[in-house]
Amino acid sequence: MAAGPLLRMQVRRDGATAVLRLAGEADVATASRLEVRLNDVVRDRAVRRVVVEASELGFLDLAGLDVLLRSADELRRRGGELVLRAPTRRVQRLLQVLSAPLPVED
Repeated sequence: MAAGPLLRMQVRRDGATAVLRLAGEADVATASRLEVRLNDVVRDRAVRRVVVEASELGFLDLAGLDVLLRSADELRRRGGELVLRAPTRRVQRLLQVLSAPLPVED
């Protein structure tokens, strides 16, 4: 029997803000699915702010981080923002080590 998805994603929209809840692992195996979901959100011109809820994101590698950074750049170009909410310690450590320019909020 196949294992469940390594990354679970749920999007909720509230006006100009979209909240993308991630649970599991955002890595090389799941980055393409994350990219598709984030592209759908970011391409919606009504969305000005994307909050990535990361409290259940157990693992983030460079492939997953790259997807987040590219989406953040796209939003910034049109005056919006992407923020990471409540990342786990493991994810926070990766951001610190790489000096990744992603705003984090509690």
